[in-house]
Amino acid sequence: MGLYSRLTIRHKLIGMVTGLAIMVAIAINGFFSYQICEVYQSSALNSAKNNIRIIANTSKSSIIFDDSISAKNSLEAISSTPEIKYVCIFSPDGKIFASFGDLPSDSHRSDLIVKNIHQINPESIEIYYRIENDGELLGVAYLYYDLRAINESQYLTLCYSAVAVLIVIIIAFLLATRFQRVISNPISELSDLMSVVTTNQNYGLRAQSNRTDELGVLADSFNEMILTIQNRDISLEEHIRRTESIVEAIPGILIICGIDGIMRDVLTPIGGNLFKSKKDIDGKHFSKIVNQESAENLNIVMEQLIKTNRPQQATVCIEKDEQKKWFDIRSALLSENPSDPIVINILIDVTELRKAQDELLDTQHQLQHSQKMESIGHLAGGVAHDFNNQLSIIMGYSDIIATTMPEKEVVLDYIKQVKSAATRSSELTAQLLAFARKSNHQVQPVNIHKLIINTSDMLKHSIDKKIEIKLRLDANEYTVNGDIGQIQNALLNLCINAKDAMGNGGELIISTSNQKIDQNNKEGNERLSAGNYFSIKVTDNGEGIPKEIFEKIFEPFFTTKDVGKGTGMGLAAVYGIVHSHKGSISVESKTGKGTTFNVLLPLLEKTVEDGEGDEISRIPQGRGSVLIIDDELM
Repeated sequence: MGLYSRLTIRHKLIGMVTGLAIMVAIAINGFFSYQICEVYQSSALNSAKNNIRIIANTSKSSIIFDDSISAKNSLEAISSTPEIKYVCIFSPDGKIFASFGDLPSDSHRSDLIVKNIHQINPESIEIYYRIENDGELLGVAYLYYDLRAINESQYLTLCYSAVAVLIVIIIAFLLATRFQRVISNPISELSDLMSVVTTNQNYGLRAQSNRTDELGVLADSFNEMILTIQNRDISLEEHIRRTESIVEAIPGILIICGIDGIMRDVLTPIGGNLFKSKKDIDGKHFSKIVNQESAENLNIVMEQLIKTNRPQQATVCIEKDEQKKWFDIRSALLSENPSDPIVINILIDVTELRKAQDELLDTQHQLQHSQKMESIGHLAGGVAHDFNNQLSIIMGYSDIIATTMPEKEVVLDYIKQVKSAATRSSELTAQLLAFARKSNHQVQPVNIHKLIINTSDMLKHSIDKKIEIKLRLDANEYTVNGDIGQIQNALLNLCINAKDAMGNGGELIISTSNQKIDQNNKEGNERLSAGNYFSIKVTDNGEGIPKEIFEKIFEPFFTTKDVGKGTGMGLAAVYGIVHSHKGSISVESKTGKGTTFNVLLPLLEKTVEDGEGDEISRIPQGRGSVLIIDDELM
């Protein structure tokens, strides 16, 4: 069947007509050959039977009178026929009474047959015939009739018949070859035209239609089909151009996949080189291009899409080349072909929008934190101010009592203890006031590098020798406008915190640099004005700060130290001092690796000479009266 399907119509027509002619000729030849064989065989059998009857009739008297010579002469007369090769007469006891001719080697003669029978062999006929007289068996006649001459005549006749069949087949083939052109040529021309149209996409060609038969109808139908295809092709090109314009206008990536999630095509590689080639998507599941969390969301989207047949939306994260990109995905199911529905997915890059939202949330968080710290500052400042007034009274009256009472060691010791406690409480309220930015400070140009060196020298003699202090003073400009005492107090608090975080020793690094803040790099420093800033970083390799307490470290009285080992005011005071100097403070920490505090202070344009601003002015001493004016009764 495969070979037949590859044959042309011309060859098929020739083959069918010739084959039909062969089958008809063979059938006719077979029929006539069979008839010829039957005629020849029937004629030979009748001739043999006639001869055996004649022998029987002429031999009766010879057998009755027991005259074998006469019987032999009768046999010799009958045997003049060329086909009779041997004839004999058996007596009833099975002995040969008379015979003529030579018995052929292929004879099947039997001496015991006493009934009329005949046997047809390929090359002979053998007949037994009873010789009777009034019902009495006189003998049996046997005749061997040779068929070779007849077979030769029959074979010659069949050869002539075969030649006639061959001639008929040749004539049929020639006629088929001639007449097939009437049908196959128009079809071949139409086929060639179709090949040209298909190969060259030339739909302007038309088939010649000058016939009124079925081939003419076929040519007309072909022309109508070409015209329809041409019109559809024009419409399709317009549709493709319109679709491409729409697809190009989509601000994202359009991915087509099956309902099984296997991606098939990417139509718009807009929004970055997410896919370098089609190999990046062939055979891959849609969820494999996103991270694990987004993959779960995508699987839910696909399930809901198939279940409800309604568009679905989700936000996914794609990690590629060590970068994270966020996309809004909108998926819709197209089921124009029910046996193979597809899913259209549009991915819109929202990475920058998400960054902006994250920055907005950070800014809001910082604002909320700043407002919270401001509220705490106002509260702490008010409490500290009132508490400081009361402490001033306690300390003042303690001095008066100590100077006016007779010297009694026990009483004086009590008074000293009261004054000492009041002094410590006064220092605590000073830190609170510093946090609330309500303390008075003397503003002057301060050489921060000198201040850091002096503070470092002081720390080297007071902290554990296991802690190594390193200075990396890389700032080219290092003068700020501020209170040298408060700045030094803030620096000491940061260094003491770093020291406490390194119980087993480590490195305490104080580094400086210059940093320019403008509108484009205010991340984390939104409250600062644009300008040049001095950066002080205090870094330790201690325990680090747990994430859960990050937001609380600058709150007053918050501490992680044991009871009696910390007031929780150190970082709160640093926060207040830095912000009172129009600066900012930030912290970076990793648990188990260490912490870095970064303080930014506005730079002063004028550089301070060495030695300037590095000494705290001494408190003037002497005698006199102090006038105190307060809004509360002392």
